[in-house]
Amino acid sequence: MFLPSTGLARITKIRFFRELAKALALGSPLKEALHGLLQSRDRKLVGAVLLLEKHLTSSPDALARAMEGCGRLFTPFQIHQVRTGEQGGQLVEALRKLANGAEDSFQVSLSYESKLRFFREMSVCLGAGISYSKVFSIFGEDEDPAFAALSRGLERRLDEGQSLSKALGLMKGAFTPFQVSMVSIGEQSGQVAEILKRLAEAEEHRYRLQKKLQNVLAGPCLTALLVAFVLIVLLPLVVFRAYLDLVSGLNLEEVGLFGWLLKFMRFTQTPYWWGGLLGGAALLVLFFKNALLREQFLRSVLRALSGLPKVRPYVRPLYESGRNWEALLIVTEMFVLHMPGLRGSLGRVWLSFLGSRFAYALGLQLEVGVKFLEALDSSIRATGSPLWNHS
Repeated sequence: MFLPSTGLARITKIRFFRELAKALALGSPLKEALHGLLQSRDRKLVGAVLLLEKHLTSSPDALARAMEGCGRLFTPFQIHQVRTGEQGGQLVEALRKLANGAEDSFQVSLSYESKLRFFREMSVCLGAGISYSKVFSIFGEDEDPAFAALSRGLERRLDEGQSLSKALGLMKGAFTPFQVSMVSIGEQSGQVAEILKRLAEAEEHRYRLQKKLQNVLAGPCLTALLVAFVLIVLLPLVVFRAYLDLVSGLNLEEVGLFGWLLKFMRFTQTPYWWGGLLGGAALLVLFFKNALLREQFLRSVLRALSGLPKVRPYVRPLYESGRNWEALLIVTEMFVLHMPGLRGSLGRVWLSFLGSRFAYALGLQLEVGVKFLEALDSSIRATGSPLWNHS
């Protein structure tokens, strides 16, 4: 059995606090409630429960003491909240607050299938006259943890008096601005169920376009990777080594460009070359995994680009805005759309992709009665192109 030694993932903690609170609210003793969690399919959750059972005592603050004995699985704040709840006879409420707090800070990332199912099932339920609270109460018990966490978060925000569109907009990373604005339009016109149905169709359309774009770009990207592999790995290993062996017996004078070329070839045969390649690969992994490092790098790229006269008008405002990742996307789009070698191939494919998304979003909004100028603005945002949004 997997026994975790470091902190639990946030979604696992949400499940732990929520399921334990539910069992205790039904009157189960703490030991039995914990034992019931062993039926979970989450191996990390089961491992955490086994550790808790190992450290469980009969003291008044038994759960807090057990959590302390689990090392770094739980934060001091969580342990303090549980101890306060045990001492005040409000353990169930304390666990619910911890689950809700972890859920509020959880950035939901729905897969294509989950988002499509959300729109479709919401449309069917609302069309059948089922209330929001009932729908999200059902969705909150779903087997998909991200789907369930999203539904419970929406249910709480609706209970606080917020509209559905406002609640959707507050769920970080789950819905696009276009989808939120479309739901808002549906609320104003009384066609929420129909709008959700259309959003499901739009999501399918977007996914098909994305797959087509990926298929089109797969060939050039694979070719670029193969070329890079040949230039960086195969040439030094095979061609350069054989050429150096050939030249070494000819006693040629190493001058000018020929001399520099031979020095470079010899350098590729040293451990420094291969160590540099491994170090570069490690830096790339850190770059994509470490958000702070990535932001600092993008900031330095924008600072350098803002010093070039021809691109300063485009880059300088974006550099000052602090939207680093979006700014780099804009520069990338400019590069693809204006560089002569790419404009005729990748540029045309990219424009076709953006144009299709724009046309579909515009047609969808005009069909449900949105004014043209409002629909135009939303459709531009729906393309997902930062360059179009800033133009």
